[in-house]
Parts: sequence; C-alpha cells; structure tokens
Amino acid sequence: MNKVKKIHEVFLEFDHWFESPVLLVMRVIWGCLFITEGWYKFSDIPSNVSFYASLHIPAPEFMVYLSGSAEFFGGILMVLGLFTRLAMIPLMITMIVAAVTDPGKAAFLGHGTGQTETFLAQIPLVFFYACLMTMLLGPGKYSLDYKFKGKWFLCR
Repeated sequence: MNKVKKIHEVFLEFDHWFESPVLLVMRVIWGCLFITEGWYKFSDIPSNVSFYASLHIPAPEFMVYLSGSAEFFGGILMVLGLFTRLAMIPLMITMIVAAVTDPGKAAFLGHGTGQTETFLAQIPLVFFYACLMTMLLGPGKYSLDYKFKGKWFLCR
C-alpha cells in the first residue's frame, strides 16, 4: 500500500507540472479553431445567411454576425487566456444552438450508430466540450488572466 501511495504522490507532482502547459495547448488549438470558424462566417456572409435560413433560424443575417462574432472574438480571448471563463459563455451557447438546429448533427442526439465517425461528426458538441473544460479548469498559468489575477474580479 505504501508503494501505491508513493506512485500517487509522484503522479500528483507531475499533474501539477503539466497542468498549465496542457491548458495552454488546449486553449490555443481550440481558440484557433473558433477563430477560423468565425472568420469563415464573416468571409462569406450571403452563403452563411442562406444556410441559417435553410435551418429556419430566425433573423439569419443577425445570427450569422452574432455567432461569427462569438466564435471569432471568443476564440481570440481563448487563445490569449483573457476573460477566459466569461468568453466561454457565448461560445457554449453558440455550440448548443448549432447542435440543436442543424439536422445533420442529430445522429449524436439519439440516432447514431455509436461509431467514432458519428461522434467526430458532432463538431458543435465537441467544441462545446472544449469550452466546458476551459470554463471549469480555467486558463492556467500561461494566460493573461493569470498575469492580472489580482486586478480583475473574474480571475482567481
């Protein structure tokens, strides 16, 4: 039992050492993906408005700008680690709306085969999960939130 306890202590030591670098990598990768998605929406407004209209989303042009802004600017904040937890809220809402409104994504919500491809096709839910983890774990030490933690009420 003593060896198990020592192994556990070593694991905890490595866990603390790797936590912030892993959070940084996660934030940068997912933030860049969000930035890319937001930029795509802004780069072809008419096509995206048509797509949103085909999904029967009310005020499709406004919603393209709203979701594009949430993704683009939220992604930038995610990469920087600035107001990170607050920035995850509009991103999570956008991903929930995307998962619910796009009928092509319904497989994961009860009609799927359980195959890996089915899960990976559920981009909004995977993005939602990345936002949820970022919100719960925080941005880590390699972030602007950490640098200004004593000055802003959103940082701890």
